[in-house]
Formats: sequence, structure tokens, C-alpha cells
Amino acid sequence: MDRPDTQVIGVLAEDEVKTLFMRWGWNPGIHRIDRGYDLFVTPGEPFKDRSFFVQVKGTARETLGVVSAPVSKKRLRQYAEASHPVVLVRAIKNDFYWLDAQQWCATHQELLSGIGDRSIQFDRGQLLADRERFEEFLHRAFLATATRQIEDTAGLGHLSETLTNLFARASSETPAPSVQRFEEPALQDLTRELRVSFRAGEGPENRTRLREAIALGLPRTVDVKDLHLTGQSVYGKKVGPLAGQLTLTPLNAEPLNLLLYPGAKPSITALALPLPAERFKGLQHGAVSNERLKSLLNFSMLPGKQYPACSDIDISFGLRSNVLTGRPLRQFHELSSLPAWAEQMLSHREAHLEMQAEDGHGVLALPAAFVDHFEGVIRLAWALGRLHAVTRVLQSEFSLPDDFELTERDLDDISFAFRLLRGDQLSITPGPIEVEPKVDIDYSKQFEMLITTNFVVAIAGQEVGGIPAIVELLNFNIVPILGTNRLRLEGGPEGRALVYYDEHDDKEGLMRRAGQTTS
Repeated sequence: MDRPDTQVIGVLAEDEVKTLFMRWGWNPGIHRIDRGYDLFVTPGEPFKDRSFFVQVKGTARETLGVVSAPVSKKRLRQYAEASHPVVLVRAIKNDFYWLDAQQWCATHQELLSGIGDRSIQFDRGQLLADRERFEEFLHRAFLATATRQIEDTAGLGHLSETLTNLFARASSETPAPSVQRFEEPALQDLTRELRVSFRAGEGPENRTRLREAIALGLPRTVDVKDLHLTGQSVYGKKVGPLAGQLTLTPLNAEPLNLLLYPGAKPSITALALPLPAERFKGLQHGAVSNERLKSLLNFSMLPGKQYPACSDIDISFGLRSNVLTGRPLRQFHELSSLPAWAEQMLSHREAHLEMQAEDGHGVLALPAAFVDHFEGVIRLAWALGRLHAVTRVLQSEFSLPDDFELTERDLDDISFAFRLLRGDQLSITPGPIEVEPKVDIDYSKQFEMLITTNFVVAIAGQEVGGIPAIVELLNFNIVPILGTNRLRLEGGPEGRALVYYDEHDDKEGLMRRAGQTTS
């Protein structure tokens, strides 16, 4: 099938930019994860362990000496919060011009909202061929994004008193000045004809469930005793005493749309995590929860026992792991936005909620302790989102097993696979490698060798797929193994190994993590 002319031009431009970076001795890996980027470039010395994103387009327009090109506003908002510097490259008349996307976004915040494209002007003095100027920019850009680097590496404080307003709206009455305790509560007059009375069963957990049902209006099942039903509609006008369990289901819950944002205050570039929920009305206060709704995440905000005498609010936030089983992980498209959202959360170290209800909306700043307390949840969301991207690129049928738990090794392997597909060039320290040579070799020399292989990725005991790659051995010694025809490859003092994605025809060469088992 023929490609559109613009796509052909774009591919050619990308190849030229890659070639230029390679002539500089840099590694321009192809970004296979996100269509918003074309390359992930690792420049090497003097920028040790740093990289940047590149988006290349082969077409731009020149009007009265001004070079400009359209860029999606949605992409610009993404670039503004990216974890690494983002460079836009546009071609015109065989010249390539570059622009610092993050700096442009920082100085043009008012132009980022909405949909469609935004025309951006490129500085004619910023030619990509001018390596010195480009490297000066990289020094500044890497410093500016240093705090955004999230690598693979939990008591929540009290919420602000502004939550009082939220729960006051959810309750039919103004919050009482002090907390009332329900030691042996009775629910009466549920209908005009039926009266129900009971005593709560024993145990602190049962008393907590009962308080949440009556005081906060949440759906709960509680242990009861001395249950009596009286009224005209009851056979014999009285039933009881009974003992057992009683399920209390609220009838007055209201839909509430929550958006969890990074940062202490609203920003046009912040990514939202949608959390559809319900607002419940109790006899004392209100509560927010999504426990009855289908969702990837649990979220609730409940007034504590000391509320409202003090800002005693209990927040629950976590992943529902059982939701992610039963079908291929790549089909869970709601995971796709989690890595970028999590990176923003861990970078800003602050968060706020936007609440949208039928009676209005509001913004609530969460304390800094929120991100600290739930960092484990946020990092797990980050890892699962990355794993989803890997399975999508590999078109893998991988599915998470029931009751799965991701180990530190699993998290490392997810990061390894993601970075290979992102275009990273990874430096590793391999142990001795044994081979059986097909040709005569001079053992007295050091060699640079390339090994084609396929890294087999397995997570939670399930195979995800193979990633074709090159292992480049630099300054390795070759040592014969006595009594055999085999050789051992050992790194010398300057020896190192680089690993990067490469499509090749070797389907037999496989590498697995030592001790890796799959079912």
C-alpha cells in the first residue's frame, strides 16, 4: 500500500535526523511506545545517563522568512509535562530547525487549551546542524527536567477544613459541633407502617460498619441481635427477637465525578485521573465512595470519628487488582494514560481534586502527605501502565493471573522491556559468556562483538513475549576454555555491554532472566 506523500517525507526526515545524531556518536532509538514521539536520544558524554524525546516532521512553511509549523495542542500539553526534554524538529529546504517544546509551552500557557493545532514559529538561528548551540540547550534542559525523572526505586495527614463544605452539602443538616457515638443505635420509622429496632453485634469492626451505614449513609452489612419488627404490615404485628446480619442500602446517593490532578492547583497541562464516585448522605455527615461502581481504582473520603471537631478525614485509594485479570492486558485501554499521570504526580509531589456534582463543582487541594502516603499505589499504576504499553506494542496475549503480586524483579523487568521499546540504549554488566566459534580467532586481541538475541520477558510467572535486540560487547577479552572447543568472553578494564532494540531475523537466540520460570 502506498504511503501518503507527507508520511514518506516524514520518514525520510526522521532518517536524516537519526543519521546526524549517529554521526555525533549519539544513540537515536526509535520510540515505539507513544506516537507523539519519534526518537528517544541518548547523547552520551558529557550527558551521562540522560536522554531526550524528539518529534520530527518533514514539512514546515516559510512565509516572509519566518519558519512555522502546526503542532497539536493536545501534544503540546503532553510535552509540557514530559519527564525528559522534548525537541521539535522541522525541515525546510534541506535544513532542520529545532525548538525546545517545554520552554515554548512555559511561555505560551494561554495558547495550550482547547483542541486542534497551534502554529509555532521556529528560530532560524536554531539549526540542528549547529551542534554547539544544541548542546548548550541540552545542558539547560537536563537541569530543568532533573526533578521529573521517575525511576524504579507510604500516615496520611489530616485534610484541610475545606472538606467540611463538601460533607455539609452531602448532609441534610449542618455538621454537628461534636461527634456523637452510636453505642446501641436503633433505626426506627423506616416506613409509616414498619418499625425496626436492633442492638449492634459485638466487635469494633461491626461498630465501625454500623456507624458508616447510619452516620454516613454508606451501604453496609452489619451483625445485629435483638432485632424486632413491629407494625400493621407485620404478621401478628410483631416479629422478634432475631439475630443475624442486616444489609443497609442507601436510596439517596448522588453521582459525583472526581478528577484527581497532579499539583496543588489547577494547571492546563496537568493530566486528570477520572474517578467516578457517589456522594452518600447519612444522619450526621456525608461520604464519598466509588465502592459500588465499576472502576480500576478504589477511592473514598470518609469523615473520621473526631470530625468535625478536627479535620479527621480518612482517604482510601488503591488499585483493584482483580479487575485486571481474565483477558489480555493490552485490552485494558484505561491503563494507557497511567504512566504519564503517575510521573506528574511523583514529580509535583502534590495533588488536588476537582469535584463535579449536580449542585456545582469545586476544587480541593490535598495535603502533600497524600502523594507520600500513596506513593506505592501511584508507582504500581505507573508500572502497570508501562506493562500495558509493552503488551500493546508486542501484540501480546499476556494476561495477569488471579491474585497476582508484582515483585521487585517483575518491576525491574517491566522497566527493562519498556525502555527497550522506547528506544533506550542500556548499559549492562553481563557475566562471562561462553560461545563455540565457527572461525579461527586471535585470542591476543580485544574485540567489539555484536550478539543478536531476543529477550524473553515474563511477569508474574507468565510470558509476555520476546523483544529483538542487540547486545554490543565493547573491549571484551576472549579466553579459551581448556579441554573444550568453547571460548569465554570476559570484559576487560574498559569493557562494557550495550543493549538496544533491533529488528533482526534471528528467531532462535533467546535470553531469559536467570531463574525465570513461566507457566
